[in-house]
Amino acid sequence: MRSKHRATAYALGLAAALASVTYGGLPAAAASGTAWSAAPATADAAGPATWKAAGLVDEGQTICTRPTVGQRSLVLIRLVGSWPQLATDTNHLPAGSSVATYPIYPGSNDSPTQISSAVNVLLPALPLGTQRTAEVEVTDGVHTQTVAFHIVVTEDCTGFRL
Repeated sequence: MRSKHRATAYALGLAAALASVTYGGLPAAAASGTAWSAAPATADAAGPATWKAAGLVDEGQTICTRPTVGQRSLVLIRLVGSWPQLATDTNHLPAGSSVATYPIYPGSNDSPTQISSAVNVLLPALPLGTQRTAEVEVTDGVHTQTVAFHIVVTEDCTGFRL
């Protein structure tokens, strides 16, 4: 999935560069005759991310389910800072799980408690006692951050919170 995001980011960067040359003239290096490289920028050249992704709570959100039924849950994502459009994906889900992800549109937030987005996870019926840590991956095409969440299968989910 990451190669898809990289290819998309590279294509968008190339389109922006072509639009810049078409509408804004030649880059200064090209106009002065200085050699320049068309190699794609690396994450280091792009600088640090201007956003930070986190879960609902520092220790991670927990999805609790009983062994005889599947469970549909939202894994909540907090974003702090300012960000371009972001994409989400998941890693380490149990076999048979399905996910609905949604783009996170450009925005900004300085509240450490405001929820910015969610990923809809559908877990299948799992064996009693299953415990697993999965993660939501958030990326802008250059920077990728993960948000951990826990999956617990027990007879009684009383006392578990998001």
